[in-house]
Amino acid sequence: MSAALNAPMNGGRQPAARHAIVLAVLLACIGAAIALFVSAPAEQRKTGAAEQDEPIQPFGANAANECRRLLRNATEYLPEQQEKLRYRMRQTACSEAFAAAPDDVRNKVAFAQSLPHERRAEAVALLREAAARNDSEANYAIYESHNSWDYHLDRPQLIARDEAQHALIKAAELDNPSAVNRLAILYGRGGIVKRDPSAERYWTERALRLPLPENVTRADQQIRLARLLARSPQPDEQTLGRDLLERLAQGGSFGAKAALAEATRPNDPVRARKLFEEAVRDHLGGDTELAQMLLDGEGGPADPKRALSILQSRRHQANASGLLGELYLDGKLVPRDVPKGIDLLITAGVWDYDSRLKALRLLAGHPQVQISSLNIVLYEAIQAAELGEPDALAALVDLKLSQNPQFRDVPGACKLKPMAVQRGDQDAVRHLKDCPAE
Repeated sequence: MSAALNAPMNGGRQPAARHAIVLAVLLACIGAAIALFVSAPAEQRKTGAAEQDEPIQPFGANAANECRRLLRNATEYLPEQQEKLRYRMRQTACSEAFAAAPDDVRNKVAFAQSLPHERRAEAVALLREAAARNDSEANYAIYESHNSWDYHLDRPQLIARDEAQHALIKAAELDNPSAVNRLAILYGRGGIVKRDPSAERYWTERALRLPLPENVTRADQQIRLARLLARSPQPDEQTLGRDLLERLAQGGSFGAKAALAEATRPNDPVRARKLFEEAVRDHLGGDTELAQMLLDGEGGPADPKRALSILQSRRHQANASGLLGELYLDGKLVPRDVPKGIDLLITAGVWDYDSRLKALRLLAGHPQVQISSLNIVLYEAIQAAELGEPDALAALVDLKLSQNPQFRDVPGACKLKPMAVQRGDQDAVRHLKDCPAE
């Protein structure tokens, strides 16, 4: 861990050099894009609607490399016609590579990932074959496929949650950078695995020893670890976490100053509020935390009107929507609006388990409230209960026994009684006392 903690922030660059470096990177990207465009076959440079149906020229010996390149996200915006052309080129290159070497695991996985949704069953079968050979990318792709397409209760799942969970953990154990990074996040916020602070810490540290996954920076990972260290019960780890956050904040890493403020807040709310103000001013995060301090008059004078303005401008962000939802439920600063408050808590629940749990309880207690995200809310409620998240089973039982017509399901609630008895969940057992004995 020490090597990761001592890594230079922002690559060791000084702020004064950033504009020149950014300009150089932009020019390099433009040059690379032009070179790629010029080097492509003429048929593959056409963008008119009529030309899109023309056959893609074979890639030959370069098919495998082109397949993997085209599977990565484009680094710049592409107009619709060019995006469609890129998609067809990817399918052609991956098909060629797989046909030339069908036993090559990398070719098999890439071909599966290139297939359209209509051929998902075929793709999953290929991924399972590769996963059985301990291919980390195949295991992670199985999890991703489940996460994208199987979060539903109204039809059979092609990939069950247990299989997806096993595949994600297996991919992480095989040191797939994307899987390790995702698992660290999920052990912190919950989801397909039960929240576990020790596991979150372990996988966060392990991620720092691996190459970076796509769209993740080393600073992102260092901030996550520093937050965990700052919350540690060990004083030396708390100091280490705050020191790392100081360094990251000085380097201008997004989220670092807000995380430093969060770590500083218990012992020095005045400084924490100042840090949050600086972070918000520089668009570096911390909006919700500052709003909370403004509401409470913590670290300085209360300013509820400004707090509300901040939250309303950030209402589509998960953490801000949770606090704004609480205000609508409270009804003091804004007119009381229970449906809107619940809807905002559901949005916050994407990242926060406590918000998800509170939304379930409110839906049970306010049967007149109807939501549009019924399927995903119920799926996540069942998932949390089966994984054993605190109070999740009792909340699910209450919801199924409630008068809310979207969720009322007495037979389904009674099926949960054996689980409640086995776990010793007295709240759930008490609510299920009228269910017939199993």
